[in-house]
Amino acid sequence: MQVDAKILLQDYSDYERLTKALHPQFLHKEHHTDYFFDFPTLLLARRDTLLRLRVPCDEEKRILATTTTTAAVAAAAANNTDGDATHSASLTLKDHSKVECGEQMFGFLQDKHLPEEIVKEIVCGGDIVKVLRQYCKDIQKDADTPIAKIIRELESIAEDMETPLQLQQVGSYTTIRKVYKYISSSNGVDVVSKCESDMKEKELRQSMRIRIDETVFPFGKMYELEIPAVSVPLHDIMEEIGKYLQSLNLEYNMSLESKYMRFMKYTQGRTAYSEDTQELKLQIMSIEGYEEVITWLKSAAEAAGPISITQQSTQHSYKTPSPSPARTFDMPSQKTVESVGMVAGSTQECGTQTLVGFTQRTTQADRECSRKRNRDDDDNNYEEEYQENYYFDDAPDGSLILQHCFLRLRCVNRGSSFCLTLKEKETITEGSQNCFQRRIELSGDIARQLLCDPRQFLHSQREHNGIAKILWEDFGLRNLICVAFFRTKRTIFRQSITMTVPPSLSQDRQHHSHHSQQEPSSQEHTPSPSQQQQQERSLFAEPATLHTACDVSTALWLRVDRTWFDVRLPAEQIAAAAGASPSCSPGGPRHPHGAGVTEVYELTVDTTASGGHSSFSNNSVGQQSVWAWLTDALEKRGVEWQQVSQSKVEQYAALTEARMRRMSEERE
Repeated sequence: MQVDAKILLQDYSDYERLTKALHPQFLHKEHHTDYFFDFPTLLLARRDTLLRLRVPCDEEKRILATTTTTAAVAAAAANNTDGDATHSASLTLKDHSKVECGEQMFGFLQDKHLPEEIVKEIVCGGDIVKVLRQYCKDIQKDADTPIAKIIRELESIAEDMETPLQLQQVGSYTTIRKVYKYISSSNGVDVVSKCESDMKEKELRQSMRIRIDETVFPFGKMYELEIPAVSVPLHDIMEEIGKYLQSLNLEYNMSLESKYMRFMKYTQGRTAYSEDTQELKLQIMSIEGYEEVITWLKSAAEAAGPISITQQSTQHSYKTPSPSPARTFDMPSQKTVESVGMVAGSTQECGTQTLVGFTQRTTQADRECSRKRNRDDDDNNYEEEYQENYYFDDAPDGSLILQHCFLRLRCVNRGSSFCLTLKEKETITEGSQNCFQRRIELSGDIARQLLCDPRQFLHSQREHNGIAKILWEDFGLRNLICVAFFRTKRTIFRQSITMTVPPSLSQDRQHHSHHSQQEPSSQEHTPSPSQQQQQERSLFAEPATLHTACDVSTALWLRVDRTWFDVRLPAEQIAAAAGASPSCSPGGPRHPHGAGVTEVYELTVDTTASGGHSSFSNNSVGQQSVWAWLTDALEKRGVEWQQVSQSKVEQYAALTEARMRRMSEERE
């Protein structure tokens, strides 16, 4: 395992001042292009894994110019007068390559000296798996070579996921890297070290390096400081480098993702993933009821057996939500992977086109925001997450809320992921919530910008971010402020169920299914990536199929939320504090309490997440039966509940208004 430190510099001026300050410790400069490869469904990215081909730019130029003589290599080295380091191309497979608050720990396999003829074939569009297998002809005989290990690892991943080992290029970008000795008092830098008195620690520091990167992405340049292969306490290194940057009055933040994930999120963010959602929601009236529900659902999840539900034709209190109004929206390009897999034109264009082509198949936003729906290799049938939810509009009673629309930034597990969602025409009627939503996973630096300066986010990202573009063009927004904030502890359960359909309803259901297949849809709609995957493979039970004349098996997704509304501080102030923190989190207690804090408990059944099967989505009988089963189960356990009539953000607004009214009355 390797441990790296990563810090994102604010802009070029900070980069320039830092490189000037570090000039006495300068060692050499590197200039390289990174090419990335993945499965058509971005399977590696989902696993926080990447396959990278790194090509020095002088070698890349020779390859593209088809001049690959040894003399050219020698000439390049002879003309290396500006301190450039001459390196061979390398192939690296990184595993668990996730960055948290500037700290990255990962395992890797690497071939540091890939032959130039192999590099040429891959860069010019060859099948990377085929090329590598030809290069390593006898994997068993060459089992200890890095390439053989990389191939075996990729084969293992493909076998685990039951998918062919087919990789395509998904993008590329170029980096200019300057390498320096690590700062310490021994090389003339005035920095306080906790451990330099220890001789071994001192020697380790002398072997450490600082990398200052200027990376050219398709969306612009970014600047980052890296300290690779940290072999002393990482906390001490982060503290030392932080004090040094502060002494130079530089603007910086802890990196929240790697360059590659930043590239993926930026590029995929050009197109928002869209879906209609339907949810059944009820409010639990006490903390005791909330804890009883958690205990019950955990016990049911651990039992692992399906729950039986009988469909009934009787009417319950639940009313079927009316479908969302018809909408038109742009869908991603239908280009096939093959049509964009070749290196043509600039590497920036290639990277952008490739990811746009992939977006409809799967997106990073879908991976992070709906990972509970897409995971089929986890034995645990429930999981927990901690959310910080921020809502934005152009005013407290602004343009969005007047149209029953909401813009939400959700920060999960204090900087682990950031999801931006635009909900349109949201309605809640007798416990049923219905809306059309678009969502994008944001990179950490863009989430930070939205928290610190929402207006600047809107103006600077309207050409790069699909949701910002919609806000600008369709809603006419020119300003954004944070209007609401609350914390939520969410427990997500997946429960297999078997629904027994009486013969009469079964016949009606089959007739309706046959009839709906014959009639053309009045609204064209492309299935979401999660729906496509769920139609191919059920996650926790068999696909929704009639096993007998009247049995249907599928899975229910249930979310139990414990939400804290703290209206003592303005939402804008909390958002700004979060944006200024290393993890993009406002900090403070996860479970706030005291005057001005209100707790609310909700139980939600996500009928959209059931895979769009006709037993739930757009099927009033199936939804009524689930509602009846759920409410009966709560009543048997003595849990008091009521139908939800307001969204959480509406509850926040009501609490804020009530607090302002009380304060006004007290002043009078």
